[in-house]
Amino acid sequence: VVFSMAIATRFLGFLGTTAVRFMMPIYLISLRDIGEAVAGGILFLTSLGMAAAASTSGRMGDRMGERPFTIVGFTMLIFTAIAFMTFSAETPLWIVMTVLLFNGLAMGLWGVPNNSTILGSVSKESFGVVGALTNLTRNVGNVAGQAIASAVIVGVMVADGFDIPLSKITGDKEASDSFMNGWKYAYILVTIFSLMGLALAIATKPKRTDETNS
Repeated sequence: VVFSMAIATRFLGFLGTTAVRFMMPIYLISLRDIGEAVAGGILFLTSLGMAAAASTSGRMGDRMGERPFTIVGFTMLIFTAIAFMTFSAETPLWIVMTVLLFNGLAMGLWGVPNNSTILGSVSKESFGVVGALTNLTRNVGNVAGQAIASAVIVGVMVADGFDIPLSKITGDKEASDSFMNGWKYAYILVTIFSLMGLALAIATKPKRTDETNS
């Protein structure tokens, strides 16, 4: 049960977080008309936050237990998703950068403890197969999340009469407004996925491998 719930939590986490990687470059480059180099530097804040939180949550999770870090990570993920939902074409860049940093911190906080929970619920002999399954879960969550986010945004834009590539919205206020409407609906879904992940994280009570084998 712990294994299944932790895998489902992982899937929901990546289902929500991948939307940021897909939509933020479009928001910064196509909507805000920011140079690719500068946009890359802004997006790097997510990776920076994830790396910092992952190293900390990994060490502290071994001492204090994985569950609190997973819960805090998903809680932060929900708040950042709500923050993304409020973005507009005029949102100050420092706010965008701050939310991206906290989104990365959230991903790092839940990612490593969740992986530890999964591995801690099976025997050591199963680590190879389970490790492959966790990677598959991540990849499927990423692909599905990007597909859902793109389908929502494109669907809203087509409904509004804009059957154009997302890269062509630069300088077109009506198309940009339509994109942001789709953006809001996409992040509503991200918030729902994150809430479901949080519910599973709260319900999951990790157990160690030695407990399983005893």
